[in-house]
Amino acid sequence: MTLLIMGLMLVVAALAQAMMPGLVVLGQARFPWLLAVTVYYAWNRELHVALVAGFFAGFLQDVLSPFMPLGYSVGCFCATAFAVNAWSRFVDSQDRVALFLTAACVGAVVTLVFFLLLSNHGVLEYRASRLFVKMLGSAVLAGVCSLVANHVLRILDRLAGNAMEGDALEDVF
Repeated sequence: MTLLIMGLMLVVAALAQAMMPGLVVLGQARFPWLLAVTVYYAWNRELHVALVAGFFAGFLQDVLSPFMPLGYSVGCFCATAFAVNAWSRFVDSQDRVALFLTAACVGAVVTLVFFLLLSNHGVLEYRASRLFVKMLGSAVLAGVCSLVANHVLRILDRLAGNAMEGDALEDVF
């Protein structure tokens, strides 16, 4: 049932990410819903489940992006899943502030890595100030999207019977 919920949420996240425009005030940063789903599974599940989520979220990101060479997002999202999963063992997985800050850091780092990869191919040319604003915007949006995705996916997991260790019904609702 975990893979069914994951597949459904990845499709919904891909559609939401494709339909929502970038915010000008945040450096044209887009809502990173696919990254948020990856962070959820990395934060709350075993590493192999997180890597599956990262692989398919990255694949969908690559397919939806006209400038992204196939495989860049897959690598970044799998690395994100690995790093967040390792980090989540050291912090309280119920702590929303830790989740927000972790997702914000991941959002900024993924934006920087995408910039470095794409500028190496000559696809992007940003000034440092614009890159900084986009990284800041990506960090804020990644934190917010991860909180929303965490809440929604916890509810769906509980309704589907995918109870996680330490989950109580009042923690979800």
